[in-house]
Amino acid sequence: MPPPRPAQSRSARTPAPASQRRRTDSDPPTRRTEASLPTQGGNRTMRWVMIGGGVVVAGLVVLGLAWGPMQRSSQLTELDAAQGDAAREQARAFAAAWPDEHIRAAVLAGRGPAEARVVLCREGRHLDLLALMLDDRNLTPAVRGEACAAMADLWPEDGKGPRLPGDLATWATSADSDPALYAPATRLLGVAQPAGCQEALGRAAGDVRLPAERAVAAAGVLAAIVQQRGEGLARLTDALAGPHRTSLLAAKAVEEAVRSQATPAYADRLFALLAQEDSRPLALAGLSGPRFEVAATDAAARTSFASRLTPFLAPSNPDAVLVGALQVAKRQRLYEAHVQLLALLPRLAQNLPAGIERDEVVDLYGRAVVQVASPAAAAGAETIVVGLTKALADAQVRELAAASLGRVQSAEINALRPALDRLASHKDAACVAALNTLVASVYGRDDIVTAAKSRGWAAVLAEDGKRRARYDAMQAWISAHSDETTVRAGREVLAANRKELFSMRDEVAIWLGSKEPTPLGLTKAKFDALSNQINLMIGMVNKAWAGA
Repeated sequence: MPPPRPAQSRSARTPAPASQRRRTDSDPPTRRTEASLPTQGGNRTMRWVMIGGGVVVAGLVVLGLAWGPMQRSSQLTELDAAQGDAAREQARAFAAAWPDEHIRAAVLAGRGPAEARVVLCREGRHLDLLALMLDDRNLTPAVRGEACAAMADLWPEDGKGPRLPGDLATWATSADSDPALYAPATRLLGVAQPAGCQEALGRAAGDVRLPAERAVAAAGVLAAIVQQRGEGLARLTDALAGPHRTSLLAAKAVEEAVRSQATPAYADRLFALLAQEDSRPLALAGLSGPRFEVAATDAAARTSFASRLTPFLAPSNPDAVLVGALQVAKRQRLYEAHVQLLALLPRLAQNLPAGIERDEVVDLYGRAVVQVASPAAAAGAETIVVGLTKALADAQVRELAAASLGRVQSAEINALRPALDRLASHKDAACVAALNTLVASVYGRDDIVTAAKSRGWAAVLAEDGKRRARYDAMQAWISAHSDETTVRAGREVLAANRKELFSMRDEVAIWLGSKEPTPLGLTKAKFDALSNQINLMIGMVNKAWAGA
């Protein structure tokens, strides 16, 4: 019986994996060769290399993180030492290299000279920081002027910006201000428009202590504000009473502000300027401006306006004044000035003033002042058309008068029909052109235009005139006998009136039933109105006849 085997340990009973057992001579050979044995040492080397590389990378990262502050610190140190233009250039380079928060931090920390901080604020568009700088009383006027210029350039279009120093207006308008400060301060005042700026600029424009160029510059800024806000023109015109009047009257900005912003509220001021020879062009520019319009329904205001303007419509006025007054009359459709306008026709026809085109004159006489929007305007239009018709007799004025008649646009003007006959009596090209336009466009009668080409205007209008004459005669008869419709007229008169009224009633009925076109200037509505007048008068006469 074999001897008993010694008891095996648990580890002996469960062999370790081959990778964890030490190799013995009795173990079978494996694939590992001696050539592969050094790999274990190589792995350890690789680990050290990787660790070393990580340390290098970490160092580079740390160095990179520190590099930015180091660079900024270096640049700011150089900026602190720089002055003048060199400091401004370094500030621009710093602003281009670093984000906004570093620019703000540099300004708030007071890095660099003041002129450099202005550049940093400009490049970073920091209006609030510029406003803080302006409050620094240690700044020189030149640097404060640079800050004002930067703020003026950066000011938002909506006008909403930071608070400005309360003495900005003083810097801008004081006679003692440094030239490097007052010009940019004045510009900032105009851009930011803080409370009270218009008053300050108006005072400067009339300040005897300021040289003329500064006063004109202040007036120019004020004029720009007036154009933006549409208010404040009174302060600008007040300055014209000051010592710089001549320079201000020559300033284009002042003229443009008056022209574009004058309203009827400034009428008295403008007419006061009109009374002085040197300011007449400016006053006339305002009176003919786009916002100055005398209400068509305000008869009193229109009459007053016309009476104040008409002296400047006299033929003896200088060309510039006459042209300005004509433009005012055209803008305001000033039919109330018809007497002066008609008297000007020979002067305009023979010697057209420089500064106004012939077409503008034609449009004035034929369209602007010939309106039928109100009874007063219609009455004025009748007078002007009659005057133009009479002017056709003057060969030197005929072309202008004919062209003006050709611009009339309303067939409601009774005087226009006789004007056609007067135009037809002349062979001038202008008269023929006016006839063609009026008959075709205003009366809408191309058939008559076509007939006139073969038969001539005089013949065609003479035939048309016979029918029109009968209508006019009926209207005249009704007007003359309108008070002969009662018993007081007497039986004999009533009998004659009945006979005439019955005849007219039948004649008008024929016209109303006819398919032929009505005479020029007449419409079916007018014949209906005439028929109603006749029938009403017949009723009144019949009633009186029965009681006579």
